[in-house]
Amino acid sequence: MTENLRQKLLVLYAHSPDLNSKVVAWSLFDGTTEKQPSTASEKSPPYESVVAAMREGWRVIQFPQQF
Repeated sequence: MTENLRQKLLVLYAHSPDLNSKVVAWSLFDGTTEKQPSTASEKSPPYESVVAAMREGWRVIQFPQQF
């Protein structure tokens, strides 16, 4: 039996590389549904920091800074 697994991707842009720094922007892709949520209309991020997201169970991948 093949399972059709899907996942959610949450991209958090922090003020600095410190995982405790404030989230300043974010984007969400929800692969579990056909309709994509709009994060453009949200005024506050879903988490205050990357550490807060980790505490809720999100897995973290840190990308290099883009200059």
